[in-house]
Amino acid sequence: AGQRHIVQVAFPVAQPRQSMHALRLILALGSGLAILLAFLVGWVFAGTALDPIHRITQTAQKIGEERDFSRRVNYTGPQDEVGQLANTFNSMLSRLQTAFQKVEHSLEMQSDFVADVSHELRTPLTTLRGNLGLLRRKSLPAEDQADILNDMVDESDRLIRLVNDLLLLARADAGRSL
Repeated sequence: AGQRHIVQVAFPVAQPRQSMHALRLILALGSGLAILLAFLVGWVFAGTALDPIHRITQTAQKIGEERDFSRRVNYTGPQDEVGQLANTFNSMLSRLQTAFQKVEHSLEMQSDFVADVSHELRTPLTTLRGNLGLLRRKSLPAEDQADILNDMVDESDRLIRLVNDLLLLARADAGRSL
């Protein structure tokens, strides 16, 4: 029958423990370095990705401070979400610029209108005042007094017409039916 042989191998118990300790140390240091490297690479990529948004923010702040609606965001990157944001922002600025110009034009027209109305009202008022000064004189013939009174009635009618026209314009501006 066959003989059986047994081979017995022995090694010290301390050696696997030292190997495990070295492996733990290598894994801890390697993991720490990998995490640090991943953090730095992520930081750089995030900064690069967020730079266009930072430029949009700076442009918006400058526009708000200077009220210069003709400025636009300069974006030359791909038409991703940031590109769409830049385009939307520029489109909004175009509409704001148009609205701002319309408001400025309206204010100029309103200023001109007020000046014209003031002149139109001042003329009959000046005539009325002059006629009242003439009537204060008691040495006027009755015929001249009648002419002055007729002129005053005409000028007061003119004033009433002007005021009515202004009220009509004000109602039209307020959206009421004429």
